[in-house]
Amino acid sequence: MAPTLYFSPIFLPFFLLVLPFVSTVTDVRSCTTSYDIAGKKRLFNSCTALGTQDATLAWSVRPPPNGSLEVVFSGVAPSAGGWVGWGINPHSLDMPGTQAFIAFQAANGSTLLTYNVTSDTENGKPLVCTPISLQVIDMGVNIVNGTHIDIFVSMEWPISLTDSNSFVLNHIWNRGPSVRNFQPAPHALSGADLSATKAINMSSGLSQEGNATSSGNATSSSNTTSSSDTTNTVTDLGTCKTSHDIAGKQRLFDRCTALGSQDAILAWSVRPPPNGSLEVVFSGIAPSPGGWVGWGINPHSLDMPGTQAFIAFQAANGSTLLTYNVTSDTEEGQPLVCTPISLHVLDMGVNIVNGTHIDIFVSMEWPVLLTNPNSSVLNHIWNRGPSVQNFRPGPHGLSGADLSATKAIDMSSGLSEEGSTTNFHENAHAILNTVGWGILLPSGVIAARYIKPFADPAWFYTHITIQMLGYGLGVAGWVTGLTLGDAVVKGGDPTKHGNIGIALFAICTLQMMAILLRPNKDHKIRKAWNIYHYALAASILILGIINIFEGFEIMSPPEKWRRTYITILVALGGIAIILEIITWMYVCRKGQYSRAKLQGATFGGTYQFEKGPVG
Repeated sequence: MAPTLYFSPIFLPFFLLVLPFVSTVTDVRSCTTSYDIAGKKRLFNSCTALGTQDATLAWSVRPPPNGSLEVVFSGVAPSAGGWVGWGINPHSLDMPGTQAFIAFQAANGSTLLTYNVTSDTENGKPLVCTPISLQVIDMGVNIVNGTHIDIFVSMEWPISLTDSNSFVLNHIWNRGPSVRNFQPAPHALSGADLSATKAINMSSGLSQEGNATSSGNATSSSNTTSSSDTTNTVTDLGTCKTSHDIAGKQRLFDRCTALGSQDAILAWSVRPPPNGSLEVVFSGIAPSPGGWVGWGINPHSLDMPGTQAFIAFQAANGSTLLTYNVTSDTEEGQPLVCTPISLHVLDMGVNIVNGTHIDIFVSMEWPVLLTNPNSSVLNHIWNRGPSVQNFRPGPHGLSGADLSATKAIDMSSGLSEEGSTTNFHENAHAILNTVGWGILLPSGVIAARYIKPFADPAWFYTHITIQMLGYGLGVAGWVTGLTLGDAVVKGGDPTKHGNIGIALFAICTLQMMAILLRPNKDHKIRKAWNIYHYALAASILILGIINIFEGFEIMSPPEKWRRTYITILVALGGIAIILEIITWMYVCRKGQYSRAKLQGATFGGTYQFEKGPVG
């Protein structure tokens, strides 16, 4: 006879004592309370299988004061290159209003971005990366095999947007097949996709029927990947230091330097490959409380356009650090909008003291893939401004300190570079070629055509002087361009630009040599030489102007330079038209004079055109 098991009442107190330490969720068929996020083991108190899309949720609630909610959402993307998203809707179990975290595999690594989902998304508009209204302390992502995605988020608890006396949160999640330009493609419309919602009591782990409702309206929104303000002592920005407290964690760095502008300092450490990283703390002072401080890296030059920037400020719900891809539109007055950047960021955080002293912490892959991997020199761009509106930093000042907030630094030695060598060569190449091929050579052609009827042979020497000077500057710019390689490429087709440059140099050299082979005016091949000379001149003008605009596409300078050159071309064209009219008027009058003189000699004897018949 099989033995019978009995439950003795003596074990009841022991069972009741142990029960609170057991995971509070009963449905743990596929969930786990242990995750590895960004190389760090994270343990959680509770977990549950969400019931659709093979999704699971694990979490821990840290009670106030300094309360926090730490969550890992695990999902499976439909395919490699797809996305997985999870978020909290403070008001209902609907998609609009969800403060979402969406993760996917981007070209530069695993990416986790925030999205404020609105009714526009349901109406078919693309979902764009935006700040959210949750006060986030930390977040991270882990992607395995391109489809298995773990999203980690730590946020303040209780969540101020919900009823502070309720532990029930509305969880919304989903997944999609692809991402383009950081915009997730629409999810499917199957039953599992449309039912991916659940209200969960974060204290008991029990699912709630219906949803949790907020106790009031949402406060102003912000996305933060940082700590809230602390009582840290204010950093002395007069001298640099290698120790900083970010999000309650002491961080030590190998090097630091005072940047020499705006009382800014930089501290950093370089971890060599494999698994290389660059960890940086930039410290600056905002002009006033509510202002912003920004720092970034420009992979190409010491200019503002092209900078991959991190900008921090004090938002209504805490310290905020966002990324911004600065383009030439910003210099033209367009507002700076939060966007993904091309740096492969591993971690970031911010610490703000007294509303103005701001420390920005960033950890990224090293070497920075967008720069020359054989060089440890980075172009640092920083600035500050007095205000932020709708997460859009207001313009910075235009003082000398504001306009000189750039420095090229060798991150291995800590030495400052005198300017960016690439930037100097880039500017020299652009200026020499634009002035030589694009301004002087057309001016020389205008001189030859329109001075000749009035001043012979002065027109010839003027024409030769201008063309030789233009040729010399153009060749110097062409040689400078050969040294640039791909370091300055920001767009366009550098191969096409280079091929046109070679053709232009060859044709222009032939044109210069033609001076030595110019036959006399009465030589029988002079007409053929003139056709050859005019054809080469037209080719040089056309190729030169085309290649200058190709260079604008490749180097992406501020739009004002393109407009300036267009204005110069229009001015040269206008001058040519005016001179053409004047020349034709002069030639026509001169022709009338010649005919009158000829008639007087033939029919009326000796004739003096100016004074009438003689004798």
